[in-house]
Amino acid sequence: MSEEDQRRQVEARWEQIGKEVSRAPGYTNEMEDLHDFFDMAADIWDEKFGPGSAQVYVEMAGQISPTEGQIRILDLGCGTGLELDQVFLRAPNARITAIDLAAAMLNRLREKYRARADQIQLIEGNYLDVPFGIDEYDYAISSLTTHHLPPENKVIVYRKIFKALKPRGSYIEGDQTTSQEGEQDGLDRFRREVARLPEADRARWNYDITLSPDTNMGLLREAGFKVVNLIRDNEPDKCAVIAARKTAD
Repeated sequence: MSEEDQRRQVEARWEQIGKEVSRAPGYTNEMEDLHDFFDMAADIWDEKFGPGSAQVYVEMAGQISPTEGQIRILDLGCGTGLELDQVFLRAPNARITAIDLAAAMLNRLREKYRARADQIQLIEGNYLDVPFGIDEYDYAISSLTTHHLPPENKVIVYRKIFKALKPRGSYIEGDQTTSQEGEQDGLDRFRREVARLPEADRARWNYDITLSPDTNMGLLREAGFKVVNLIRDNEPDKCAVIAARKTAD
């Protein structure tokens, strides 16, 4: 099959998912159930989103110091594990705890990394609810996931991450972003239209609450991180990479 035929097949499947996915009851804009959406999209996720975000994964992994050690990494909203190839290039013996709410995504990750099964623990659940532990991880990472949370819940997750990291640990986030003007428009719409839905604040529905890098960095500082750096701004693909260290030394 040619690349063009494959692309058309993926787009046709994507359109079909849009017709079949569960919707929020009574919502005029047909808000998608996030869990169902990710479960249904797992079989084409890598083809749909892998190439376009490849540089984000490279720059995220670049914040991990190369090591042969068995460092521990917490991966939030891991999906099919698109970010892990780059992680393993930097830390081939890393032990990964990967959390996602969609079983189908985790199943794809399991199949892709069957040879590393002893290095990866998979947890099905909402990372707002799953306990992370205290002083457990050298790094925590998340890619293209926290934009589903409003700021008040995003900072809750950041505080959990802060507590879960070892004293010299770091959190690395690659996510879509916008200007400060653009974020206000999105927040206003969320408060006006989406927040009334059950569990909207817990990312029950497929809606993007895209914040600016400055706002995300402020939330990380609010959560306790002492050093927060913007590694990659939002150009050219509207994705930023932020690295936050638990301590300043």
